[in-house]
Amino acid sequence: MANYEPGDRFSKVDPTALTRKLDDFGHCVGDLVTLHGHGLNSGGVIYMITRDSRPVDAMWGTYRDYYKAQRGWHGGGQDAKRGKTSWTWCYVNKKGKPSQPVPETRLKGCIELTPVFSLFPTSKGKKVVPYRQIKKTVMKVDIVKLGVTFYEFQTFLQSEAKRLSGE
Repeated sequence: MANYEPGDRFSKVDPTALTRKLDDFGHCVGDLVTLHGHGLNSGGVIYMITRDSRPVDAMWGTYRDYYKAQRGWHGGGQDAKRGKTSWTWCYVNKKGKPSQPVPETRLKGCIELTPVFSLFPTSKGKKVVPYRQIKKTVMKVDIVKLGVTFYEFQTFLQSEAKRLSGE
């Protein structure tokens, strides 16, 4: 278990986390972006930021996962009836108790990217980028530069077509 006490709030552990927003990174929903970085070759894919999931306040508590226990991942038997109990950051229910775990990306904030154009189709669909990776991996697309690049690409293809046809 981490160094948190049951009932600790994430806002007290990391007070600046809940104040973070997408504007802090120079982006907004609707921006066209590409992904760059180690293992993130976007392959000519241009994405649009379609969703901004701001950080949520959560409570450190236990979560009982009945599904995993029933599937036999944690021994089965009596565990299947009791469920697997884990300590994690949880959403807070109406009674003020921890309910279900908060995914790490949702806890600290993330954005959702939807592909809108693919020069060389390699993308498998939407991507989720945590706030902590935005500065390193997400870059805005300059529409003017993109237009010039596609014009140069078109010119290149026309000259290659001429060269290969023997004109």
